Amino acid sequence: MKITDSPGIGREAFEQALRAADWTAFAPEHDLVPLRAALAGLERRHGVTDAHRYATERIREHGALLRHPDVHQVEITAQALSPSGRYLAVGDFGGDDYDRGATLQIWEVTTGRCVNVIDWIVGGIGWPGYGEVIQWSADESRIALAYRSNNVGVWDPFGEDNKPVGTARLTYSGRPDPFALAPGGERAYVRQEDDPGAHGAIVPLDDGEVWPGDARIKPLSDADQDADQDEDEDEDEDEAEEEFVEVFERVVWSRDGRRLYGHLYNGQVRSIDPASGRVTWTAEGDRDHKPAEWSRDESLLAFHHDGRLVIADALTGRRVSEGPGYGKVTFMSWSTRLAVVECGSHVAVVDRTARHRYDLDVAPRSPSYDLDVRPWTWGPDGEQAACLTVEGRVEIWSLGDEAGERLRSFDAPDGATGVHWGADDVLVVLGTKVLRFLRADSGEVIGDFRLLRQPSAPRPLMLDEEDFGKDMYPEPDPTFALDDETWAVALPPGVVIAPPGREDDLAAVLTWAVDRRFAWPVHWGELEVVPDAPAAAERVPAPLREYLEPFRGRVMREPPTSVPVVRASRGA
Repeated sequence: MKITDSPGIGREAFEQALRAADWTAFAPEHDLVPLRAALAGLERRHGVTDAHRYATERIREHGALLRHPDVHQVEITAQALSPSGRYLAVGDFGGDDYDRGATLQIWEVTTGRCVNVIDWIVGGIGWPGYGEVIQWSADESRIALAYRSNNVGVWDPFGEDNKPVGTARLTYSGRPDPFALAPGGERAYVRQEDDPGAHGAIVPLDDGEVWPGDARIKPLSDADQDADQDEDEDEDEDEAEEEFVEVFERVVWSRDGRRLYGHLYNGQVRSIDPASGRVTWTAEGDRDHKPAEWSRDESLLAFHHDGRLVIADALTGRRVSEGPGYGKVTFMSWSTRLAVVECGSHVAVVDRTARHRYDLDVAPRSPSYDLDVRPWTWGPDGEQAACLTVEGRVEIWSLGDEAGERLRSFDAPDGATGVHWGADDVLVVLGTKVLRFLRADSGEVIGDFRLLRQPSAPRPLMLDEEDFGKDMYPEPDPTFALDDETWAVALPPGVVIAPPGREDDLAAVLTWAVDRRFAWPVHWGELEVVPDAPAAAERVPAPLREYLEPFRGRVMREPPTSVPVVRASRGA
């Protein structure tokens, strides 16, 4: 099935083409995005038409679910943009209820809508103050989480199962350990603790659980422990054991799958061959500087040593060039050039030979402790970048060889601490309780969300001091804040509890999620909006009906006005 837009086609002809199409051959992964784009073009010319309504009816037949954005119990503490920039994953720590767990939310960046929710992840995702606890596989078919303190598990980001496909726990430190997901998503580098100490290991994450002592664990060793080592060398046993300690402070798996690279707590930068488990090279870096950064093509890396900025060959670790160092580096970020970011101060632009080109008159906002997201992001072409400033603005910069130019700037939401440049030139500005999606070329806002609002109005699914929405395991709570004064409920089959006349407000936050990965505008069809839970109970199918059965035939009385927000506070 293939329907494409043409500016000359009329609304009637478009509808006829849709009705004549072979919808049995409709495959969302191939057909939905171009069909959505064609209908968006039709809407710009003619408004919402019968073609939109007919297409929505057919889309819903493919099992579309109604999704809202307000699914987290506590603040967002983890996030990761997918490799293609098409999806953003955000997760929370889960609050005080360990068994109730955390929520992972998947957003389609182009539309600024939530398309999937994996709820009830036991033990919480990551930990406040810890970064890179969410990682995508290269093809985006798997997503790895540090969860349950220091477990590492892999999920299908577009699935419905809240149990991981595979999981590993090799330490008991009580905090997330650095890990790296292989590009294929089937294995990971993790930290392992055993009697001699701690070292890195490769573990499978394609099926079941991996625990200490599992035969599938592949420990990493040191290249210096060669077979030609002098067997008569008198070496202290403890020192010999230390040769096998490979614990990264930060670690990344290369896109081609052939290297693990990162830095150690002592400042050393290392590359490991995961096939053999051997260290291929080691470079000396400054312990008190921020992590080394690899270029986008993974051919170069930048780090500091003896107060100098070093550019090295990523395959061999050999120095290519060096230049003046930077004393107050918050982080470095590669594109075609290197941005050395000093938050609250300025950004220095450096070329691939470590030559300082120029400084930008911009003060990036300092990263948040609770949410690891940077205030600087390069555009896909490597010639533009976006910066979240201390003034609460998002600035777009053009970065040439000899000078940078501020092109435009937009307001950022209060509480934002970082920014991503996603697919289709959509920026994602986020903080622990805010998400805003806007176009980099115009600043047009396509999605704007404040999370964890608590309206004082009665919750629609509250009955006899019990909120039935919180019991819809494994589905997320369908209740959400429509605004600061109003609750609403989005039930997956398409029934919405909301005050009358709020259809436009609902369209601004709700979406049809197709295959749990593509958003479809709700205003292109009809939502069944009802005033209360008893009316919804008459319209939903099984198994939702059993959750709402207590409401059937009831006259609603006003329940308590609000439910307090649970904060993440599990202690040290």
